[in-house]
Amino acid sequence: FSTSVSDGITVVLPCPIPQNLTLSDPSTTAVQANWQSVGNALQYNLRYKPIASGIWSSQIIPANTTTAMLNSLNPCTVYEIQVQSICAGQSGEFSTSQVFTTGNPLAPVINGTPNVCGSEIQTYTATLYPNVTYNWIVTGGVILSGQGTHEITVQWNGVEAGELNLVVEE
Repeated sequence: FSTSVSDGITVVLPCPIPQNLTLSDPSTTAVQANWQSVGNALQYNLRYKPIASGIWSSQIIPANTTTAMLNSLNPCTVYEIQVQSICAGQSGEFSTSQVFTTGNPLAPVINGTPNVCGSEIQTYTATLYPNVTYNWIVTGGVILSGQGTHEITVQWNGVEAGELNLVVEE
């Protein structure tokens, strides 16, 4: 509750619980939280923890913001999240918990011919994921096309052993 004094009368204003806490765009290590604003809130306290843990992490959010991005979360983990309004030095109660699970780390499978002779041209395809960046790294050959996509064409130089690696980032 917050207080205000006028003409010697103290008025106690409630510090309501933020409503409609929702989560969107969960990824391997992040999630976005959204909630409805509270009229007399000075700021919000967003707290979260792995559901199996007793230790909360908190993020203080300004009153003019009702969206927060939580980053650096652990992959493949079930989390609990709550939000609380802070009004004139007093804190309201926490909202009802929302639960979400972070995703699995990306582990693409590369398909294509593993053994080539001479200066053959080969096409390699990786697992297709939405909204990711593909960075192919080739030694002993040249990428002819497809860098940045899930499929590349490589011309091997045939002089040395070649190697193909892939980094996929969200």
